[in-house]
Amino acid sequence: MTILHFRIFDSTFVIKDREILSRHFRVRDYRINNASPAAYFFALVRLFFFLLRNGNKYDAYFIRFADWHAAIIAFFGRLYRRKFFIVIGGFDVAAIPRYGYGAHLKGFRSRFIRYAMNRAACLLPNSLSMVYYENRFIGEGVVRGGIRHFVPGIQTRIEVVHNGYDSARFSCQPGIEKRNMVMTVAVVNRERDFYMKGMDRFIETSVQFAGLEFLAVGISRALIGRMGIIPPPNLRILEYTGTEELIRLYSEAAVFCLFSLSEGSPNALCEAMLCECIPVGTDVTSIPEIIGDTGFVIKKNAKEAFTENVRAALEADRQLGMSARRRIIAYYSLEQREERLVSILTDSASVM
Repeated sequence: MTILHFRIFDSTFVIKDREILSRHFRVRDYRINNASPAAYFFALVRLFFFLLRNGNKYDAYFIRFADWHAAIIAFFGRLYRRKFFIVIGGFDVAAIPRYGYGAHLKGFRSRFIRYAMNRAACLLPNSLSMVYYENRFIGEGVVRGGIRHFVPGIQTRIEVVHNGYDSARFSCQPGIEKRNMVMTVAVVNRERDFYMKGMDRFIETSVQFAGLEFLAVGISRALIGRMGIIPPPNLRILEYTGTEELIRLYSEAAVFCLFSLSEGSPNALCEAMLCECIPVGTDVTSIPEIIGDTGFVIKKNAKEAFTENVRAALEADRQLGMSARRRIIAYYSLEQREERLVSILTDSASVM
C-alpha cells in the first residue's frame, strides 16, 4: 500500500509517525505551507491541483489535524475512492471564544472540518478526551468540545491512539540529582497562548514560593515586555533550549507544571514525567488522564488551588516521580503507537 503523507510542520511526532509508516508501507510526502494565512491559502490552491492530477496514484492519505486542507483531501478521497486517516490533535476539536482559540469558532470553517471528519476512513485522536470533553476550568460555565460535540451522530470510525514517547532518550541523566525546582514548558509567542498555557497562573504561583527557583521554557521575553509583566526574582525564563538541554533541565526539576486551559496531548508533560518530574496539572481534557495517580490535578481555577498542589508535589516522596515515568512507559510508548497505527491502517486496507 502506498500512503500519501501530508506534512504541515516537522514536529518530532510528525517525523516519528512518518518513520513508523515507512517501516510498513510505501510513503510519499506532500508538504503544506501554513507559515502565514496567505501562504496557507496558496498552499491549499496548490494542494487542490496536485490531487486533481495525482490523487489517484496513491492508495490512502494520512493527515495530521482536521482543517481546511483536510476538507480538500476528503473531497479527492471520495472522488478517487481512497481512504484517508486524520490524526486529531486538540485545536481541531475546540472552540473557546474568550481566548479566540479553536478551529470551530467560525461556522464556515467548522463546516469544512465536519465534512472532512464525516468522510474519513478513521479518525485518530491522541487522547480519549478528544472524542468528547467538558471543560469547567475556563470560567464560562461548561465549555464542550471533542469530535462528538462538533459532529454529533458521526458514523466515522474513531480509534484513540496515544502519542508515543522515547523512554530511552527521555530519562534522568546520570550524575544529575533532583532539586527543588519547579518548571514548565510551552511555546508562548502570543498573548492568547500566554493565557491558554496558564502562564499567568505559573507566574502568580512562583510569587508564593519566593525562595524557590521556578523555570519557564519557551516564553517570548518580548511578549512579556509588551504585556507589561515583570517576572519575580525567583522566576527564570528561557526563550528556547535544545532537546538535550531540556532533558537536563527535566532531570533537575522536582516538579513539572502544566496549567493549560485546554490541551490535546501535551508532549512536554509526558517528557517531563519520563524524566521523573512529579506532575501538577489542571483538570482539563487529557491532562488528568495522563497524570493518573502519579501526581496532582488542580480541580479549581483559583490561586490557592495552584499553590496548594505545587506545595503538595514539592513535599511528596520522590518515588512518585518514578511512578510517573513508569506510567508513561506503560501507556504512551512509541511501540504501542506503532502497533496501533499499523494495525488500523492494515485492517482498513484489507477492505479497500
